[in-house]
Amino acid sequence: IGPAPATSVSCWTGLLRLLGARGDPPSVQTVLVDMDGVLCDLELHFLNRWRAAYPDAKWLHLHERRTHYLDRDPSGVYDPPRVSSIVTAPGFFESMPPVEGAVEALKELDRVPGVHARICTAPLGATPEAMEQCRLEKLVWVRRELGERWTCDDKFMCTKDKTVVPGVLLIDDKPSPDVHAKHAAGASPSWRHVVFTQPYNKEDPACEGKARLDAWSQWRAV
Repeated sequence: IGPAPATSVSCWTGLLRLLGARGDPPSVQTVLVDMDGVLCDLELHFLNRWRAAYPDAKWLHLHERRTHYLDRDPSGVYDPPRVSSIVTAPGFFESMPPVEGAVEALKELDRVPGVHARICTAPLGATPEAMEQCRLEKLVWVRRELGERWTCDDKFMCTKDKTVVPGVLLIDDKPSPDVHAKHAAGASPSWRHVVFTQPYNKEDPACEGKARLDAWSQWRAV
């Protein structure tokens, strides 16, 4: 028997109904939401920075991207040293533009009775200093776009291992958010992965059978 077809989620009611089979008690349910590629348009931001920094270099249209990690794209266009020079530059993460409709949708999701929305993002960087810079810049972004309330530990978690963060859903563009690039699979998470659709995850085998959210505007659809 092959994998179940991916489910396109059209509203938050549908997302929460998706969890009915889990048998969760009728209490507050935590929905975890990633930042890069879900709330923040990292891809567009990176492309703009790349073209400004390396005007003579090749680049990919957003729809041509085929891997979650920029420097692992099979095209070979984005080499690790230059990718790193851009994403570790001061101000990169705090200046990312929001994904269309993301900020408004997250605020509305958090107002749904019985739902607790919480940001769950990973710090990017090859050194502890770079990861801390990333975390602090993401807090600047959150404070500016969502308000001070969202910067507390109850609303914002920045960790390499998302499997340890409790929740019923994790909305994430990464095909396998329970696996870190340099480590084996982590512990079994309590959450169910909902794929936030991006060009690089549309055909990824790791996303087969998972529910999808193709755009933030879909949650309002009935």
